Amino acid sequence: AINETYLSIEAEEGTTEYSLTFNYHDRNTDEELFLFDAKTREFVTISADSSVYHFRASATDNGVKRFQIIARKAVTDLEDKEVEVFHLGGSAFFYNRSDNTAEIAVLDISGRRLQHRLQLGSGETKTFSSLPKGVYVVEISVGGRKHSEKVIM
Repeated sequence: AINETYLSIEAEEGTTEYSLTFNYHDRNTDEELFLFDAKTREFVTISADSSVYHFRASATDNGVKRFQIIARKAVTDLEDKEVEVFHLGGSAFFYNRSDNTAEIAVLDISGRRLQHRLQLGSGETKTFSSLPKGVYVVEISVGGRKHSEKVIM
């Protein structure tokens, strides 16, 4: 299984610009694939064949588990999961798979708003990484529909 696979790199002396290209053969389309860059805290979708992720690296990155591949069950009913919420390494990641702009609010368990509404465009991913360990509620509003999710960091 590819879920939670770590990738490291060997940067060449004098080269700082790199790309990862993901080509698939007989890939399970029941899963969506994402790449997490632990250095930049970026979280991007890599589900499409020939997806490319550009990044900078140096010799200090050699041998470090910098990237992680995350697989999630593909969503067939968009109303159930228009915005995917991930938590990984002390950060919350939001991926908007709908055609509408999503509004996201992060609250502590007592209901106090910690993050004002994030605007998340269609196909966009954003990271919220200043949360200490704990339990949070994420309020998501898309296309007039609202729902909440519990996130444990």
